[in-house]
Parts: sequence; structure tokens; C-alpha cells
Amino acid sequence: MEIEMEMEIDVEALQLLPADDEVALFPCGPTSCTESNCTRTC
Repeated sequence: MEIEMEMEIDVEALQLLPADDEVALFPCGPTSCTESNCTRTC
């Protein structure tokens, strides 16, 4: 049971972290690109 709970937490963390990273690292797209919103160069 503990292992399952840990797995669920890990999955949630993995799903949330990548999403945040994508938004933070790649918030700029073909639609709009601004240095303020985009950490990386477009």
C-alpha cells in the first residue's frame, strides 16, 4: 500500500513538474514570443 501511494505521488509530481517546466522553459511559441515570458531564446 505504501509503495502504491509513493508511486501515485511520484506520478503526480512527474506530471506536475514537466508541465511547469514546459510552461516555464517553453512558454513562447509560433503564436507569440517575448523575452519576458520566454526564458529561452526563440
